[in-house]
Amino acid sequence: MRGLFEIMAQDVLPTARAIIAKKLLENGFSQQDIANKLGLTQPAVSQYKKGVRGSRTGILTKPKIVGAINSLAKRIGSGEIDFEQATGELFDVCRELFQNGEFVED
Repeated sequence: MRGLFEIMAQDVLPTARAIIAKKLLENGFSQQDIANKLGLTQPAVSQYKKGVRGSRTGILTKPKIVGAINSLAKRIGSGEIDFEQATGELFDVCRELFQNGEFVED
């Protein structure tokens, strides 16, 4: 079984970025604005939009994680937090699930 840091780096964060990028696109943000907010390049955002990157959503089956990502997308969009802060909060949610044996990989 992989450790939490490996799961976060390889699965959760890329997928979270993709979901957040798509939500921000739906709310009228440009790809460049999203790239700036998430610390990415515009081509990376384009790849998230097309589903080329961050498409391993099976790792995010827990409602608590999905809810956290949706909330973080709103807060990033509003400028309340940046992606680095969001990453810390998402890690805390995943760590809690992992420690409770509730984190299931696909």
